[in-house]
Amino acid sequence: MTYGVSTSLFRDRDLGYALRTISEVGFRQVELLCADHPPGEWYRDATETRRLLERNGLRARTVHSHPAGWNNAAPEAEAVRFRSRPPRRVSARRSKSARK
Repeated sequence: MTYGVSTSLFRDRDLGYALRTISEVGFRQVELLCADHPPGEWYRDATETRRLLERNGLRARTVHSHPAGWNNAAPEAEAVRFRSRPPRRVSARRSKSARK
């Protein structure tokens, strides 16, 4: 069995720090937090996120949903806007070294 860990454990730390620490303690798979604060802002630059994952020998197995989408009955305008947005694909180009 293979275990992973979520970047949500690293609130208020940048994604590079979170991934480096996760890798240093021996994990090879991560769940990426999706939020509007570090390290959950990875989706704003997917190419950089892929680079950080590759550099640290990690694979993103799951993505933690944005907190605004957790409560489907929430009357808050932000939650309603988040739920009404169509899903988007987040992708990044693989680095040349990873393509080999």
